[in-house]
Amino acid sequence: MIIRSRSDLGYRLTQSFSRNECKFYRPEIVWTADKNNWPGDWEGRTILALVSLAKATGKEPSYLEGILDLLPQKLNANGYMGEIYPNGAISEQQLAGNSWLLRGLIEYTMWKNTNKLLPIIERMIKNLYLPVIAELDNYFVDEYEKDGTYSGTIIASRGKWLLSTDTGCAFISTDGISQAYELLGWDELKTYVLKMREKFITANLYEGKFQTHASLSCSRGLLRMYNLTGEKKLLDTAITTFNLYKSKGMTENYSNCNRFNVAVWTEPCCMVDSYMCCIELYKITKEPEYLDLAQKIYFNSLSHSQLPNGGMGLETCVGHHNSPILGYNRNKQTGKIYEAYWCCTMRGGDGFAYVSQNQCLKGSENTYTYVNFFDNTLFDDEIIIDEKTQYPALGKTVFSIINPLEKAITLQFFIPFYAKTVVLNGEKIDVKDQFVTFNTTKKECELTLEFDVPLLKVDGSVLVGYHKFMHGNVLLATTENVDKIDNLTHVSEFEYVDSKGIKFDRVGNTIYKEMEEIDSTDLRVLFLS
Repeated sequence: MIIRSRSDLGYRLTQSFSRNECKFYRPEIVWTADKNNWPGDWEGRTILALVSLAKATGKEPSYLEGILDLLPQKLNANGYMGEIYPNGAISEQQLAGNSWLLRGLIEYTMWKNTNKLLPIIERMIKNLYLPVIAELDNYFVDEYEKDGTYSGTIIASRGKWLLSTDTGCAFISTDGISQAYELLGWDELKTYVLKMREKFITANLYEGKFQTHASLSCSRGLLRMYNLTGEKKLLDTAITTFNLYKSKGMTENYSNCNRFNVAVWTEPCCMVDSYMCCIELYKITKEPEYLDLAQKIYFNSLSHSQLPNGGMGLETCVGHHNSPILGYNRNKQTGKIYEAYWCCTMRGGDGFAYVSQNQCLKGSENTYTYVNFFDNTLFDDEIIIDEKTQYPALGKTVFSIINPLEKAITLQFFIPFYAKTVVLNGEKIDVKDQFVTFNTTKKECELTLEFDVPLLKVDGSVLVGYHKFMHGNVLLATTENVDKIDNLTHVSEFEYVDSKGIKFDRVGNTIYKEMEEIDSTDLRVLFLS
């Protein structure tokens, strides 16, 4: 099944692809770009983003093959990136960074159906990761000094472990190793993931101030391994971690705090993780609440952090520290916002590609489950389904189906929890478990799905005594710094106005603004109740 997105999501993919092919990510630069001792991280995230974007758009990356051509000469004598530490010392940043390289190489291998990178993948695992298994019990997860910068640095050592300000980043390797298990099936890789989980559950993620990105990357790895092995404890740990994240690690616009119990900046890397966790958890549990949260993350967090150049910016943690303002972290000298081009821009490419490829989930016997609404065309052998939508401004979407062999097709549509009235082809239809269903065997047919998108007044989840306004699942904001707002009147699409003429519009449209406006403007999203 292939999905090709158009309009807003298509534009985001295009901009992200373009940004991930700029000077920072070209062969002559990418292998030497890291200056903060994250070997394999910059390179691996770049390769992963380019492969994911290529699969989502059908465009062949301009520089990917050139990057891979240089790979063998950039590895150390043991076949992985970075220093060979004496006396068996282990850098958790090295484990995390090389895990992203593993992810990129494995995704390329699966995409191209080639074995040319297998010797590199296998040697990296044998020489870097398998020797670590014996030391996983000694990975230090108790409190130590953790103040750091956006990119993270090695700050402490405990036993053989060199520890990072990106607290718990060794757990990121669960993601890469679980996919290596999917590719290779080695028992030692399963052992690695299971032992990582055993250590992970001993950590007090909140009190220990663990990085949310590392915690959810670990959860994604556990979910992948659950799908491969069926071991329920893997799923249970991922669910427990995600529940903690929802209650203690998010901001009022559904972004992340950089670490649990530390809310200084957001990281699009983790926004992507959180969206992926929602979709993967829905696939397993079929609980529609995950899809509702996924929409809120996409519209208000992931989309809001994407800049006009396609890169990803770091936000302030709205709602925390009693702040009702959604802004960006800015350079104190220049006033310009930070684009996290060293990690989050690449991760954004992988994220938007994932959104596109997972907007419709195919089940058995030609069942198509739509978890959100975007303009796109779906191709599945001879079946073609074209989607044109006005969502999320309006709840109207038109589907055109071409089914030349007259197969039995089932379309299922997730209906947001706020919708009270749902109409399919002009007739009111009942919603069951937040879905409506359409069946057809016709060669060609068209269907129109409509539901209401109301203005909502929602209590703050972080800042008690405040509320926010939402147009369906889209957060509204004003550039005026006012404490109280009367009831809003709808003008058009996402535009609202209060009785004093204060204007509101949606968050999440940063990509369509000028950088001068973004640099100089903050948004108020919380108001006194």
